Amino acid sequence: MKTVTDYSINKYNKDAIVYVDANGNETRLTVNDFESEEEFRLWKEWSDNNLHEIEKGDHVEASHCISAEDVIGALFQSAEDELLREEAEEEFDELLKRICDVLTPIQCDRLLIYLEGGLNEEQIGVTEEVSHQAISKSVQQSINRIRSKQKKIFSGNNCL
Repeated sequence: MKTVTDYSINKYNKDAIVYVDANGNETRLTVNDFESEEEFRLWKEWSDNNLHEIEKGDHVEASHCISAEDVIGALFQSAEDELLREEAEEEFDELLKRICDVLTPIQCDRLLIYLEGGLNEEQIGVTEEVSHQAISKSVQQSINRIRSKQKKIFSGNNCL
């Protein structure tokens, strides 16, 4: 699963310094917000480097930590729970395969990133260097295609 970080958002927006506040609001500062392009470039470079250092620190910390929930889950998971989890994952993977079989590879990738990766259309557009309208159209076409092929996709599946 992909995660969008402040660093990746800022890095992919070459013409803006982008930051997300504690409430999740995104703010963009462009060259027009500075007295000169030189001043903007100085602060853009600083923000890219600063956010990159923060992200690297987060990776190091995350690599050496385990949540209490993970510990408890590992201690108390039964063989039956593990078997059911594996079966559910297999069924889910099969369903995703059938969905992707009716979509183009690009539609499948974009839909999975949109649904599972937690990225919005604009963020996907930034990472793919296309307009968010193109992503929106692709996602909507994917959904329409799935609706039109739902009998084929869900046939033989226990979820209906």
